[in-house]
Amino acid sequence: MLFIVSWTAYPEHRDTAIKRFVETGGKPPAGITLLGRWHAVGPLAGFALAETDDLQALSTWTMEWSDLLHFEVHPALTDDQFGQSLAANQAYWTRPPGS
Repeated sequence: MLFIVSWTAYPEHRDTAIKRFVETGGKPPAGITLLGRWHAVGPLAGFALAETDDLQALSTWTMEWSDLLHFEVHPALTDDQFGQSLAANQAYWTRPPGS
């Protein structure tokens, strides 16, 4: 399953977060495939796309950083998966308003 993992550093812990990332690379634990990670220009914030079926590993990864970063984690779908969901519910979203 895909997850969008976004983070923002707590301002008071910025320097510690930078130091920890430089030292560790922010690698996820076993059981998580990091498909990509992007960092904002300016604030210490960003997001990653990760793949895992192990929610405990995902929780472990965010907890390792939760003293320094605020996280939001959302399940994600590819375009193909989302398109299939839309097609499966097309009768609902194409009906006239109020019907």
